[in-house]
Amino acid sequence: MVVKAMKRVVKGCVCGGERVERTACRVAISGKRYQVGHTHPLPLLFLGELMGVEEKALKLSSGSMSHEEWSMSLHAYSDLTNVSPLVFLYLLKECYVYGTCKATAKFFALQYQVHQALHNKPRPGPAVFVARCLSLLPIFESHCEGFSHLVIAALRRLLKTGTTQEDLQEAKFLASKLFVIAVRGTKVHDDRILVKMLEVFGIRLTDINEVLFTSDMKNDSFEVIAKAFVDKFISKLLESQSYMTAVTLLEHLSIRHSEESFLLEMLEKQEYRAAEKWAAFMGKPMLCALIRGYVDRKLLKQAYELIKKNNLREEFPEVYKMGKESSLKKLAEKGCWDIAEMRAKSDRQLLEYIVYLAMEAGYSEKVDELCERYSLTGFIKAKETEASLPHIRYLHLDELAIDDIIWVDEPVGLHEATCHIEGCKVIGLDCEWKPSYEKGSKNNKEVLGVGLNKTRRNSNWEERPLTRNQLEYAALDAAVLIRIFWHVRSQSQSTGVSNENTQMEWKSHIISHGGDPTKIKKKVKNAKGCNAGTRESHKSSQS
Repeated sequence: MVVKAMKRVVKGCVCGGERVERTACRVAISGKRYQVGHTHPLPLLFLGELMGVEEKALKLSSGSMSHEEWSMSLHAYSDLTNVSPLVFLYLLKECYVYGTCKATAKFFALQYQVHQALHNKPRPGPAVFVARCLSLLPIFESHCEGFSHLVIAALRRLLKTGTTQEDLQEAKFLASKLFVIAVRGTKVHDDRILVKMLEVFGIRLTDINEVLFTSDMKNDSFEVIAKAFVDKFISKLLESQSYMTAVTLLEHLSIRHSEESFLLEMLEKQEYRAAEKWAAFMGKPMLCALIRGYVDRKLLKQAYELIKKNNLREEFPEVYKMGKESSLKKLAEKGCWDIAEMRAKSDRQLLEYIVYLAMEAGYSEKVDELCERYSLTGFIKAKETEASLPHIRYLHLDELAIDDIIWVDEPVGLHEATCHIEGCKVIGLDCEWKPSYEKGSKNNKEVLGVGLNKTRRNSNWEERPLTRNQLEYAALDAAVLIRIFWHVRSQSQSTGVSNENTQMEWKSHIISHGGDPTKIKKKVKNAKGCNAGTRESHKSSQS
């Protein structure tokens, strides 16, 4: 593939006392021609530097049209020595436009390719090369923002392994110029890209000074002027409510705005991430102010997380306690008692709170377990509270006349269990069904008028040996089905109807709760036709 990129600079107008130019670019790739024209006001000298063209050449081309041509093979990215940023970006555009994968996948794939390409001798260096790419990208219009993020991300990865000091210093100067032009009013890039650019190139107020003033004018007072220049940009960001971008810029340039009103403004706009980032940058007093703001707005979870993250438990003991108890309560509601106990970290007050939660849930076993393990006493009031709660009727294993529970954990035990099961007429298998989500709706096979205590569901099932309570919980889910079977069967027989009608009633019950057996048979029949292996598997399951 041969690529020809032609560039022309046409005489422009004067804007703000500076010379501006119109740039137009055209590229021919494999016989196809593409042309992009864009009015892009930039200082003449700056444009020439960023496009890698001498000032003299630009002046000559402004009077009469001239073309520079580059030829590039398919493997151009393997050596960027003689590749201009412009051609590089057009090739990047071709890769993106004609790629078939989704946008996000494309972005990361191209980011990796650009990162690799920046190792391949771009002149005068990778950082300068990317700075020039950023200056040219506005002419790519709809691709400008995405490609800007892409080349910045690629450079960020590259700079982790380092570059030459000369390359980085020149790139800083060029990127600082681009930032100053943008702040002065020329729409070069999106605000977020400008801030990312300052971060990646490590631009500080001193670098912005270099662009604003000549070297012989530098002194301490000019840094104040540079700060005022940046403040103007920050004000613009706040007007557009780009709080996170503004905070990132303040943090990067180490500019401290100590007014609490800025914090309150972010809270009012619900910009919590930006508020937390800025408060962390400002320090402990502002973090405390943010926590108080959260508490005033009943945002207990955010306040608790901030206290925990910044080790401010001593400053806000009550808020911390409320937040911790709230998180433990959520775990208890899900039945995660072991995790709640672990999160309490042997704190006596929190452990006592878990005991209260267990009492409210009717989980007397957990109450006894915790009181015994941590020597917790003085729960007379709690016992009274438990007695005053509505009595919840749970089914217990001893009511089902189960002789014993056998825990199968070896091949011999499994063989014995299999032999026992083969001799049984009725077998109970633990089943699952759709839960009832709507409040007040009828429960979905409610038959015995009692519930199963599910409080042991999220206990530690990796523990060996399992506790007696765990064994009973596991067995009860299957054993109760035998009770349900006999209960429904006895009710059917007590009606005094014929055996045929009883069978019809059972069939109706199965259809309403388990699906139409005729439809199931049809599905099975279709499955049988697939292959012999499936047929054999189905026969085994039926037996």
